[in-house]
Formats: sequence, C-alpha cells, structure tokens
Amino acid sequence: MTVKSVAVVGVGSAGLAAIKWCRERGLEVVGYERESDCGGVWHQGTAHSPAYDSLFTNSSNKLMELSDFPFPFKTSQVFPKHAEILRYYRAYKDHFGLDKFVRWNTGVRRVEKIHEKGVWRVETEHGDVDYYDAVMLCTGKLWDPRLPPWAHDLAEQHPEIDVLHAKMYRNPDRFRKRSVVIVGIGNSALDIALELSQHEDIDVCISCRRGTSIVPTRDSAGNPTDQKLARRFVQYKLPSKARLLYLYYLVNAANKSFRDAGLPEPPTGLFGPRSPSANLKQTPEFLRQLRNGRIRFVPEATGESVIGSDGKPSLQLADGSTVRADAVICCTGYTLRLDKVLGPKETESISRVAHWKGGRSVPWLRMYRHCMHPQDPTLFLCGFVTSFGNETCISEMQSRWATAVMAGLIPAPTSEKIEKDLAMTEFFLNQTQPSLSGFVRYIPYLDAMAEDLGATPEVDFWSDPRLYLQMLFNPVVPAHYRIFGLDALPREQLRSRL
Repeated sequence: MTVKSVAVVGVGSAGLAAIKWCRERGLEVVGYERESDCGGVWHQGTAHSPAYDSLFTNSSNKLMELSDFPFPFKTSQVFPKHAEILRYYRAYKDHFGLDKFVRWNTGVRRVEKIHEKGVWRVETEHGDVDYYDAVMLCTGKLWDPRLPPWAHDLAEQHPEIDVLHAKMYRNPDRFRKRSVVIVGIGNSALDIALELSQHEDIDVCISCRRGTSIVPTRDSAGNPTDQKLARRFVQYKLPSKARLLYLYYLVNAANKSFRDAGLPEPPTGLFGPRSPSANLKQTPEFLRQLRNGRIRFVPEATGESVIGSDGKPSLQLADGSTVRADAVICCTGYTLRLDKVLGPKETESISRVAHWKGGRSVPWLRMYRHCMHPQDPTLFLCGFVTSFGNETCISEMQSRWATAVMAGLIPAPTSEKIEKDLAMTEFFLNQTQPSLSGFVRYIPYLDAMAEDLGATPEVDFWSDPRLYLQMLFNPVVPAHYRIFGLDALPREQLRSRL
C-alpha cells in the first residue's frame, strides 16, 4: 500500500488533528470544511452547531489538551466554556499553520472508492471533483438530530406546542412563562433542565423512558471526577470490586437524590452492564433545584396531547397521567448517517445494526478499533467513538496511528488481528446497551494504539522513580504518549504536563 495524498473531510477538532498528523508524516493533505472556520460543534456561530449559550465541557482542561499543544491561555474554569474550546482549536490551527491546507466553505457531497484505479473520488457541493489515495472522515456524530417517532405529528397537529430538538436550543429566552417538558436524560437534558429551572416563570420536568446512572463531573470536594478515574492506578492496579466501590463512593450521593426525586433506577442497577449514564456538571445547583421541586421527573411521554380545562396543552404520559406542555425539548441524541457523505457501497460495507434483547436496535460501525475499514486500509474514521475520557484526545491518537499506517511507519494490522478486534466489539455490544455501540475504554484504547507506535508509557521504577509514579498516579493525558516511541518529544518539554 502506497499512500501519498489524503483527503480529510470535516475540520472540527478531529479533522484538525488529522491534517496536522498528515503533515507530520509527509503526506499531501487537503481538508474540506463546509463552514468558514474550524471548531465543528464548538463553533456556535455556524448553522449546524448544537452548542447552547451556557455550554461548557464535561472534561476538565487538563485532559482536553492535545499531546503537543497545551492551552496557550488560562481557561476561566476547570471545565472550559465552548468559546474557550473554539479559541483553543483556532490557536492550534494557527500554531501548526494548518489553514492553508483547508478548503473552507466547501462541503463534500460524496466520497466513494474507484476500485479500478485504487483511488478515492471526492466530489464537493460546488461540483468539483478530486482524487486521493486515502480518506479520513472526521465529520463526527452530532449532526443529524434523532427525534421521538411522535415528534413530527405532535408539532403538526398541535402548533401551539413548541417542539424542538436540543440542537436548536440556545438559551431560556423563548421559554419564559411556559411549561417545558424535556424528553431524555442525557448530558444535554440535565444542562438544559438546570438552566431553565433557574427562572421562576419556567416550569420544568424531565420525561424519561428508564432510569440512568448519574456521574457528577466533580467529587464532593469539587475535584474533577475524570481526573480521579483516568489514572492507571485506578484502572489497572485496583481490583475490579475496589474500583466499583470507589466509583460508587464518588457518585452515590447524587444518585440517591435523583432517585428520591423520582428518577427510576437503571434496569440493571447503578453501573450495571447495561446501565446508561449521564454526566452532571453542576451537582450542588441541580440537587438544590430537585429539593425545591423546580425540576421534576415524570414517566415517558407518549406523544399524545390533550387540552386541559384551562385551555392549555398537556402531554400524555405512559402511566395515563398528563403534564402541562407549552414546549417539548427532545434531548434524544443523534442518528449516525455516513451515507450523507460516504458512497452507498462504502457505507454498506461497514454499517451494521446491533439488536439488544430489550427490543432496541442501533447502528454501529464495523471498523477495526472503530477507526480503520477492515478490508481497506485507506479509509479511516476519526472522532466517532464515545468514552468516559476525552474523545478529542482519542481522535488525535487515531490520527497518529492512521497516518503512521498510511506512511508505512508501522505495519497495517493482519486480517487475524482485525477479525479478533471485530469479534470483541460484537461481544461488547451483546453485553451493553445499544447506545454504547461506539464506546471505548479510555486508557486501554489509547494504550492499544500507542503499543503499535511504540509509545506505551511503561516506565521502570528504578530507571526513573519520579516518572514511574507520575504515570501510575497522575491523570492519563495525551502527553503521556509522547514520551517514548514514534513521535517522542524531549522529556523536559513534557515533564510539566505529566
């Protein structure tokens, strides 16, 4: 396999890293971005961004820094605001001179393989066509809103009810003096519910189909939870039962308050193998609103609407009761749609559907390490995974690994290794709920990629006791994977960031 030219589709956080690492490997690269600037979902000024005004990250700033680019400014808080993340990626783009490799305001209509010539055909929305040896698809997951099956009918039959997806939410202004039903119990649902509940003239309730495990982003002392959990000592040295007890200690108080307020317990209990979870960012504030009755939990909405005796619209619930609903905000996630860019043959070759015994099904991508096409090592997807760690840093590692394969610096995986990885992915799907189809374990996933690059941060205690202890007890950050092997940086340059 000889790769000289690469097309990168989408220049958000994953796309920027992909372009940067293509340049590092000496590959010719062109990035395609439909917007006029980088940043992807963090660029609120674009029509496609789901970022609301108050949005800030659920990953701490220490874990969000890419491996060779620390924050060039001090963030206003440990969990940076969306504008600060956009500022960071703009600075990253400028620092590495990536702007000249991107075709801005150029969306991609179709990417497909011309097998007779062994090249990829990239057609833009302007009608231009170019050919490349390889493609890195970095469009991400948060673009095609998924609505409940009844949402469109409800909006058409009852125009007096404001029905929207969370992607369209920006701030509480349009919901003043209204009763709002939030459908779903994920991260955005908790964020939006809290923000709305802080206005006395807005009535807020959350309608959910089932319970979930609440994972606060801070512990009781105010320390970032991700920095507590993303440590090698916790993930590798603690026995599994001790690790679960530690996690239970971190989150039990918040979950008890949610159960007391009416949120059902997950079907398999707290942190069961099929238990969904949601990040809670402002734990004290949210718990206060629960205790004050400013946020309520109600059963699953059926989508049927009735007009009450007061002439106001109400939404019918699964238990037969109703709840006042002037507006319905659907925090119900996104549908993974590769076929909007990727050709039909390519999409079909990697698209699968996982069927859970609970009756749900969800599409998943049959990709080696959720990144490389199993039969074609010239098609890579970066930024399509979910993790309890920072997903942007995973995208950077994917780009490092993919470009090393394309540049011939490391061998492509064997067919046996690929099939073993895919079998493990399918096994995982059978053990977990379908919404986790793209889930990876943060540290083990990074370690597996790093092993191929010779960059696993394994240190002998006697050769460098200080570094050994840092690797064991400090939060795992991308800079850890630049100490050894391919792409290693001078030790002193990294030491302050470890």
